[in-house]
Amino acid sequence: VLFLCSCHKRPKSISFYYWKTSFHLTPGEINAIRDNNVKTIYVRYFDIDRAAGDAQPKPVTPISFDTTQLFFDVIPVIFIKNRVFEKLDSNHIAALCDSVFKMVKVINRSIHKSPGEIQFDCDWTVSTKEKYFLFLRRYKAISDQIISTTIRLHQIKYPKITGIPPVDSGVLMYYNMGTIGTAESSSINER
Repeated sequence: VLFLCSCHKRPKSISFYYWKTSFHLTPGEINAIRDNNVKTIYVRYFDIDRAAGDAQPKPVTPISFDTTQLFFDVIPVIFIKNRVFEKLDSNHIAALCDSVFKMVKVINRSIHKSPGEIQFDCDWTVSTKEKYFLFLRRYKAISDQIISTTIRLHQIKYPKITGIPPVDSGVLMYYNMGTIGTAESSSINER
């Protein structure tokens, strides 16, 4: 009986990403959301970068919202440039977490949402993984949210080298693949 109960198909849910600095849906985008019964949209809230000469990285290019169009759940996505972690020490990472947390709260309040999840998008490298992973652990501790992250194909292919982020879940970023086929050799394998 348990085997039969576990075999039922769960309906698949569809989510979209919204990656602009101004949130205003077109009629076509609204129709796509409704036609696909989308309940959640991953919205890029802001980027984190370090300007030339700045000691501390900071949130830049925050999103502005048309709140009349928020008829779905929102999961904030924060894009972090990998160079942010190149010269940070643990004190700077703690300060960065605090400033990101505060800015996310301000944006959430402005749109009257309280997401239980946040996603970080960073193409971390071997040299930045420890600092990025420290950032993720620190953010989890202060936010008490579900933390997800994006994962690139090279990070999946070489998990012992690139590490596995300390998060609740990950989303595979599948892009720039060229021609996809069944051949033995592919753009993933040729690296």
